[in-house]
Amino acid sequence: MEISTANFTRDAGREFMTSVLVPRPVAWISTVAREGRRRPNLAPFSSVAPVCNKPPLLSFACGRKLDGSRKDTARNILETREFVVNFVGSELLHNVAVSVNGLDLADEFARAGVSPEQSKEVNPPRVFESLCSCECRLEQSIEVGAADCRVDLIIGRVVHICVRNLGWNSQSETSPQPFRGLGALGVDWYLVGGEATFQPELGTETNNDND
Repeated sequence: MEISTANFTRDAGREFMTSVLVPRPVAWISTVAREGRRRPNLAPFSSVAPVCNKPPLLSFACGRKLDGSRKDTARNILETREFVVNFVGSELLHNVAVSVNGLDLADEFARAGVSPEQSKEVNPPRVFESLCSCECRLEQSIEVGAADCRVDLIIGRVVHICVRNLGWNSQSETSPQPFRGLGALGVDWYLVGGEATFQPELGTETNNDND
């Protein structure tokens, strides 16, 4: 099958990206607004990817709201230049599904059923229940995409890492432990313990997508 992307719609592009690029690690990204205008923001993403080993750089893509404005995550990062990437274990699948559609001004940590933990090097809190938290400072942001599908590509420098029972030891020469993180497959499908699991979004009082 040969497919030209010249006339791809936004939905067709999403179907391709989420069906072929699998599995993708699921992570909550936590941010705070400038001058503490709101409680910490917490939103799940499945677009996190490594960029560079030295210095350690991570990237993720944050789409826009339907009106074209930036979502809280991107706006907060551009204002404060700090964020935390919290990689999620499969036991938090339900929590992730609940947090996909957050309510404005709500306590998003409480809504997701997780606990904030003070970070070491940045202001946004970490997720205590996550497998691994990467504290980051903004290295670069790039605005890409068509007019009706603008995306902020965020690249962050990892300045501190907190590993919680992940089975990773930088000094170990043994084989790596089995993957315990939560992986994103197609829309509403996740990799849990090596098995595909269907989990639709929950708490859809608003349609904010990832924020």
